[in-house]
Amino acid sequence: RAGMFVRFLLEQFSSTDSSLKISCRGIFGTEFTVRNKWQSPKAKDTTSTKTSLVIDLGYPNDLFKAAATNKELQYIPFEKLLANALNLTSKNRLWCEQVKEYIPVTQTRAPQRYPKSLLVNCAHDNRSAYLPLWRQQVCKDPNQRYLPIAIKINKN
Repeated sequence: RAGMFVRFLLEQFSSTDSSLKISCRGIFGTEFTVRNKWQSPKAKDTTSTKTSLVIDLGYPNDLFKAAATNKELQYIPFEKLLANALNLTSKNRLWCEQVKEYIPVTQTRAPQRYPKSLLVNCAHDNRSAYLPLWRQQVCKDPNQRYLPIAIKINKN
């Protein structure tokens, strides 16, 4: 709930006064290039730029399967979860303005500019899946931190 509240506040700040919007996006906004590869010969692939104020941490599907069957979860470094959330590829059905209908699309998102403060939402609707991951990662080695103090992000 705290994550949704922060997201709400940031969206409100970034949609108001132009100087506040610029400041908010400059501090918290991650700029992405989004490429849509349409699965229709009638539509040309499109590229756009989007800004996200909060990054939703992506959990692999194996995690949900393991949680559902009470299997032990494999170790997943936090950096890998974050990299997967930043460099996202998904398949959906989206509205295509060119064809004026819903078409299957492969959408890839790659970061172009990082903010001064990266906000990461680690929550997920399915708590029973991600909470065991966090508990297990923390308990694996009590002398070592699961969350790193600092992360260096290389832009490829």
